[in-house]
Amino acid sequence: MTYGRTPRRAVWISILLSLVSVALNWYVPDQLLGILLNAIGLILLVAWLFIVISQIRLHHKLEKLGIIAIRTPLWPWLSWAALAGVLAVFVLLATTASGRGNIVVIATMTLIAVITFKIRERVVGKV
Repeated sequence: MTYGRTPRRAVWISILLSLVSVALNWYVPDQLLGILLNAIGLILLVAWLFIVISQIRLHHKLEKLGIIAIRTPLWPWLSWAALAGVLAVFVLLATTASGRGNIVVIATMTLIAVITFKIRERVVGKV
């Protein structure tokens, strides 16, 4: 973060990835949109998976402490239904060859991100 609270590293990474996207669009214009939509969709699924699991795990602790700002409607059934829905999408993806490949890629990327976070947590301290 800079003095003006600008995440400088994130901005530069975004610029770099935008330039890579432009270059890829020039080399493989027919495939790039599909690749980006698959990547974004899978990232959103993983994000939802982490959010729902976190909510299920933390809700009771936060309720005991009395610091839940927003009550979840139909708790806990709605959270479990959302988890089942995300897992159902992953099961549907596993029924096709390209979907299985996408699951392997996103699982690998997620594992790399979690391992990197854990290493950074050990080295720098609690994040």
